[in-house]
Amino acid sequence: MSNPSIAAQQESNPLPLDPTAPVPVVGWWTNGRQLLQLADDDSFRLWPSMNRFEAPHQAGRWSRQNYMTLWLEPYAMRVPERTRCELDRSGSEVRLTIDGLDSMVRFDEAPTSIEDRLVGTWSGPGGTLRMSQDGRYRADAPPASTASAGSAPVSLAGHAGRWLVDGSTLVLLPDSPSVPPVVLALEPLGAESVRLRAGDGSYRRIGAP
Repeated sequence: MSNPSIAAQQESNPLPLDPTAPVPVVGWWTNGRQLLQLADDDSFRLWPSMNRFEAPHQAGRWSRQNYMTLWLEPYAMRVPERTRCELDRSGSEVRLTIDGLDSMVRFDEAPTSIEDRLVGTWSGPGGTLRMSQDGRYRADAPPASTASAGSAPVSLAGHAGRWLVDGSTLVLLPDSPSVPPVVLALEPLGAESVRLRAGDGSYRRIGAP
């Protein structure tokens, strides 16, 4: 015969997480200072800040042991070493705890940053600038028929490389060592848009990714 007092105690003290219905973990986790992505291909990336456009601090594979335990296994370790992560519930929120970091909460989408406003195709007097989410760019000169005599399209023409945001500037780092870096000013236009300004004039985004 079952003990009614034990059954009543179990009902009044339920488990924080339901073992029969594991919570989803694929997505973006953050504590407001660091950012973690658990991808559906079992890879992970951990950033030391909230900006996913920066180089991640760690990258590797993740696995799920059970309904409340995950493991992170960085690629860079010479000797394979796993980090244990624990899932728990705090009120209505599910939190992920990683040793050495404050607990994180999950979002389906990555937090936005100014870099999100820059990805896409830009056009200006110096030509066309295409910036992709992987941090690469391509700059092309304008057609000869549209280039003005006073413009300096050489600053943005005919090169490719990496792009990054440094404070209030966009820096283009060409792959070719013979092409110097190009610096463009970032000028906010309201809360959701931005304009680029170079020595030859302003550039506006004409196409999102």
